[in-house]
Amino acid sequence: MDNQILPSETGAAEPRANSAAYPEEPDVPESFYALALLACPVGMGLMMWFMMRGGKQPAPAANAQPAADAELTVLRAEVDQLRAEQQNRRGDLATPPVRSFGE
Repeated sequence: MDNQILPSETGAAEPRANSAAYPEEPDVPESFYALALLACPVGMGLMMWFMMRGGKQPAPAANAQPAADAELTVLRAEVDQLRAEQQNRRGDLATPPVRSFGE
């Protein structure tokens, strides 16, 4: 090897082979990185807070209680009816009908 001075030894910048493939990195302040890291947790916290605020409903009206009691009575009667039907089916399955094969 000859005693040639290379550009890297002189401090001069070496030209890149393909400068379009390697664009210069932009100067980004360090605070931007911190902001980017905090954006997700802060955004999630705000969404949770807004969702909790929106879930509150106004108190029901005083006349809504009798209607709720009437609906509850109807639903209980329907449950009793379904239980009775279910017990009748179990009783029917417990005693199978007698079939005669000779007839």
